[in-house]
Order: sequence, then structure tokens, then C-alpha cells
Amino acid sequence: MVIYALDINYNTSAPKTEKHNGSFVYLHGKLEDKNGFDLVEYIDPLPCEDGEYDAEVQFANRERLSCRLYFWHANGMQKGLVVLPDDEEAAIYAEKCLKDKAEFL
Repeated sequence: MVIYALDINYNTSAPKTEKHNGSFVYLHGKLEDKNGFDLVEYIDPLPCEDGEYDAEVQFANRERLSCRLYFWHANGMQKGLVVLPDDEEAAIYAEKCLKDKAEFL
């Protein structure tokens, strides 16, 4: 699974043929700090089930990093947080949001 992130200038890393499907999925913790922005634009393939997923995040014009996606549905909306595997604090928060099916992040 590849997660395409926007940067602070709204530069995208997603293929030009794809449209936004990240809904309310955000980079979190050290990963957000590294990118300088939190928006996810596109997830390929988009998960159907709530849960935790191994993935890679692709930054615009930069490297691809291994990450963990915590993904759920709340009020008919796709929600999620993407964290680095070694960011324990962010992972704890993301696990809680997944468990609680948090509506607001």
C-alpha cells in the first residue's frame, strides 16, 4: 500500500490520473514533523476494512518511507492516521483513535 502525501505548498506525489481519496487521513507525529504538513491525498489501494496496515508514504519529490496506517470509518467518512514504525507516542494515540472510531483528530 502506498500513501501519497501533500507538502506545505500542496505539491502532490500522487499519479496525475488519480483524484483525492485520502478523506480525513493525516500524517501524525514524527512523520508529520518530517513532511512539515499533515495531509494525505491518495491511498493505493484504499483499505475497505478498519484496522492497522503496513504501508509506505511517498512525499512529493522525495523519498518513500515505511509507515503504519491506522484506518477506520466514522459517520460514513474515512479516517486515519499515518505514523512512523518507531514513533511509539504517535502509535499509541493512533491506536486509541482507531479503537474509539474517533470522529475528530
